Order: sequence, then C-alpha cells, then structure tokens
Amino acid sequence: MRVCFIAVAFSGAFNVTSRLCEELRQQYHVDGFIITNANVNTDYEKTDCKVVSVWRKNNIFAPFAIPRFARTVGCDALVVQYEYSMFGSPVLTQILVLLLALLSKFFKFKI
Repeated sequence: MRVCFIAVAFSGAFNVTSRLCEELRQQYHVDGFIITNANVNTDYEKTDCKVVSVWRKNNIFAPFAIPRFARTVGCDALVVQYEYSMFGSPVLTQILVLLLALLSKFFKFKI
C-alpha cells in the first residue's frame, strides 16, 4: 500500500508525520511519501520515507498539484496533517483544504 502524507515543513506536524510514516513503513511495509512545501535539500529528520516538495504556501494551485502527484506515484490514501495556516492565510487554507478534499474524492483517494 502507498500512502501520501501532506505536511508543512519545519513544523510539529512534519515531525509527527515523519515518525508516523517511518513506523508504518517498518511495521506494515507501507510505502510512504511525505508531500511538503519546502525544498527537499534541507535537513530533515532521518526517515526512509520519500520527502518531496510539491506545493508552496499562498499558491491557489496547491490543491491541484497534490492529488496530481499522488496519482502519478500511485498512492492509495492521502493523510493530511492539518495546520491552521498550512496553505497560507487562515481563510485561504480553509478554502483550499476543502478543495483538496473534493479533488481527492474525485481522484478516488482515501482521506
């Protein structure tokens, strides 16, 4: 099974996501991707999960890029590690998270 985790870089949610992905990989042989908003060349916590930069904050096209990438790598499920301003301003984040959920259902991902 392939799982795509969506988390904001340099945050507590990213640390939790990294540990969760690593644990699922070790215990249940899940192939995990962490989709984040930062440059992948930065120092992250040691993890064997693949960390990829797909979206940027304050970009209204982020909810379109995430499911497209997840479909490209063949993810079965999306796990959104929600943060109050993960896509930018709080109002924009609320709208884009709902749009991401709708697009994920359209692409038939489990959320």
